[in-house]
Amino acid sequence: MAKPKIRLANIGITFRPRQREPVVAVQNISLSVEEGSIVTVVGPSGCGKSTILNAVSGLLTPSTGHAEVDGKRVDGIRHDVGYMFARDGMMPWRTALGNVEFGLEVRKIANRRDIARDWLRKVGLEKFEGHYRHELSQGMRQRVAVARTFAIDPDVLLMDEPFGALDSQTRLLLQELFLSVWESTRKTVLFVTHDLHEAIFLSDIVIVFTNRPGRVKSVIPIDLPRPRLPPAELATASEFRDIYARIWGELRDEVRVFE
Repeated sequence: MAKPKIRLANIGITFRPRQREPVVAVQNISLSVEEGSIVTVVGPSGCGKSTILNAVSGLLTPSTGHAEVDGKRVDGIRHDVGYMFARDGMMPWRTALGNVEFGLEVRKIANRRDIARDWLRKVGLEKFEGHYRHELSQGMRQRVAVARTFAIDPDVLLMDEPFGALDSQTRLLLQELFLSVWESTRKTVLFVTHDLHEAIFLSDIVIVFTNRPGRVKSVIPIDLPRPRLPPAELATASEFRDIYARIWGELRDEVRVFE
């Protein structure tokens, strides 16, 4: 059996705010992400999905257990891990090209401008390299974020609802764009979303978390062939509907806890 690219071993995370009761965010989380796969986590709001990404990135130290990337324990920020958030994070004083270059500058890559231009081309923004954040639509800014994340050539991608703030049409287009870029690179991806359609369309495996404290409730393989049909077409397939029903069946009671 192949060694997992990402492994979470019995992770528990408790936040201890001053003058308030401790909050147990996640408890006994163990999961693996195989190299070159996309694994998506879904669950109710507040169940610790983003918290888990922070543990893998090294931004947060677990209270119990540990995370591993490439078989090495995570004990700080890792530069071989890319992190993409719901907000584009564009620096307003830099152009689109300058934003994509930034991570390459930090790594002192000599041909960073050529690499950045190539990635802007791949996301369809080659004509907008000189534009600033306020001159770009939200969807275009997220394209810049995709280019910036892939440009640094990370081994692992962590994605925290990166398309969640977009309108539905732009979201569909960005999902297709991301998957086409991923097909050419086969990066290992741990993805968080509330959108079950998005989870099924993108993923090899969907992991359902319980309500807080988050625990792994079920692990559901997505047995749909790649390359995938476009989201609108895939959603009409009986196989897709069966998978959706199974995931929602696992998730529904967890969401109802908050009613």
